[in-house]
Amino acid sequence: PVRLRIIAVGSDRMIAEEIHAAVRAILGTDIELQCLLTHEIQTNCPGDLFVCGPTQFNSLAQTISVEKIVVLTLTPTSQFYVQLARIPAGAVVHVFNNRMEYTRILAENCRNVGLTELRFVSVAYDEMSEDEVRAELQRAQYIIGVDNQVGVEILLTRFESCLKSDVQIIGAKRVVSLASACGFIQRLAMLLQEDLAGRLTDIIQQLRVTVETPVTNDYAQGFQQIARELGMLAQAAASSAETISKTVTNSITSQIKPGQPKNETAE
Repeated sequence: PVRLRIIAVGSDRMIAEEIHAAVRAILGTDIELQCLLTHEIQTNCPGDLFVCGPTQFNSLAQTISVEKIVVLTLTPTSQFYVQLARIPAGAVVHVFNNRMEYTRILAENCRNVGLTELRFVSVAYDEMSEDEVRAELQRAQYIIGVDNQVGVEILLTRFESCLKSDVQIIGAKRVVSLASACGFIQRLAMLLQEDLAGRLTDIIQQLRVTVETPVTNDYAQGFQQIARELGMLAQAAASSAETISKTVTNSITSQIKPGQPKNETAE
């Protein structure tokens, strides 16, 4: 088995689970994967790799060595932008998220794909007072955001009473960007190589000890044990190669077929 432990990290449970699902889609089931919140990560927290979104890097770097952190960028599918392109030019679009920083990132992404005639207003429900959030949402004709946040889990549970009856809600189904997926795979490959090198070093040390042992039954048993461990190492090498192959395939597949979007519109 691959002896690595990877931690998916998010600012809240919903984001952490989204990161976890994105990483699991790339990794498959070959590697241990845990899901934690940023504030739950303490110094010396056991883990080989900590995967987070861009907005959590600075917070995570306060407790975890930056060499162990990988930033995974989740980007909306093209279908999200196609839906936004149907909004009339000059319309005000409210960007709903728990973090102000991400509302600005999403708005900038929209402008970068050519949606420059829309006016974006940020609504960050964890960083604004509830009165401010409700006041903005009462004015909203168009609301966009990450699909699980503008659906029943947040927006339609906590703020439905202040929404217009004809408000249009467009949720973004997100997938891992190909660039960040490649960075993640590169770091994973390095870790797997280091794991195999460590195992081989252990076997070499054991071999040296066995060679220096007088010829007895223990001597023969020592070589038998080394032979078994070399066999296990060969299996681990094959498993690591297969893991990398799967992650490459899964990363590419997720860009082509990210899955069916859910709750992307409410009319």
